[in-house]
Amino acid sequence: MTRLPSLRGPLSPAAAWSSDSSQLDLWRVRLSSPRPEELSILSGDERDRAGRLHARGRSAFAASRLALRCVLGRYVSRAPQSLVFEYEAHGRPALKGAAGLDFNLSHSGDFAVIAVAERARAGVDLQKFDRARDHLQIAGRFFASAENDVLARLEGEAQVKAFYRTWACKEAYVKALGTSIAVLPSTAFCFDFTDAEVRLVQTAWTESFEDWQFGLLDAPDDYAGALCWSGVPSGFRAFDFEPGRSLDTLAAN
Repeated sequence: MTRLPSLRGPLSPAAAWSSDSSQLDLWRVRLSSPRPEELSILSGDERDRAGRLHARGRSAFAASRLALRCVLGRYVSRAPQSLVFEYEAHGRPALKGAAGLDFNLSHSGDFAVIAVAERARAGVDLQKFDRARDHLQIAGRFFASAENDVLARLEGEAQVKAFYRTWACKEAYVKALGTSIAVLPSTAFCFDFTDAEVRLVQTAWTESFEDWQFGLLDAPDDYAGALCWSGVPSGFRAFDFEPGRSLDTLAAN
């Protein structure tokens, strides 16, 4: 089983980052409301998208996209505001003029996580627990039958953790593929967590899925996280995006 770095911390500081194209990097971001001057780093399209969200969602979206721009700026030695994103058919972003650099972003609650790789394709997902939800009802709509069977045998906190663990893996896989649940319904593929390993045991996706690997992230309390990747990274690193520092200082120039 691949050992992934913990997102609980302490993580390596941003200043410790150095270029290594063989690694798959994870960046943990503690979300905070962006300052007005920082919003100018976002593109007009990003500001428009943020503006269509409710207040909390607007702040989280803006903060996570600011962090994404800053982090990616280090890899391509460009200022965050100069980055231009292109989008695949189902909305997965790619960085214009940076062929071979793959990344993925997820945010939930007070955190975001960014995966960056040059020798892998990655999908990452983070889910904050919401214990007020009817997890069995939701799973009945979106989980495969074998996943529902496992969930139904659990109760209380064990059921909550299993639900979000499964949901995070499903989201990470769909995001790595660059598709959507409209194209690949989440009921059409199934995960098994036997012996603390994550295995995709069945999928309706026509492409081979044996090349994809999965791992659960040691996420902060009340969160579940998952990473999906293809390719052969030599290792994994985890860094802390420090919101108290200037975005311009964090970006490589």
